[in-house]
Amino acid sequence: MKGFLIIAGIFVVMAVSYAVLTGISNGRAILGHTETVKGRVVSIYPGPSYDVGFILEGDGHIYYINRGLQYHFKLKELRGAYMGKELEISYVSFFDSKGGHINRIRFGDSIVYNELR
Repeated sequence: MKGFLIIAGIFVVMAVSYAVLTGISNGRAILGHTETVKGRVVSIYPGPSYDVGFILEGDGHIYYINRGLQYHFKLKELRGAYMGKELEISYVSFFDSKGGHINRIRFGDSIVYNELR
């Protein structure tokens, strides 16, 4: 019986982990959902783990591109192009979180970043 409970527990943990990780990589999450906001960018900054953080005027939330600096974004270029400009940010929201993981950024009719494929 003890062995069965251990195996069942491992299976449940693996199934939940897969569902959450797969959901986030597809732009949706089991525990959250995708929200979209528009606003004027007042800060673009480096975050932990090579993230790129964005703060919008009067919003009070923090949005980030996971490992954005590790891949292809440069802070100087982002700041030059988007500081003071209005962006549309889509992000994964978890319950009453104060922002979240960005899965798409639009500037006018252009897509700046798109994790959704």
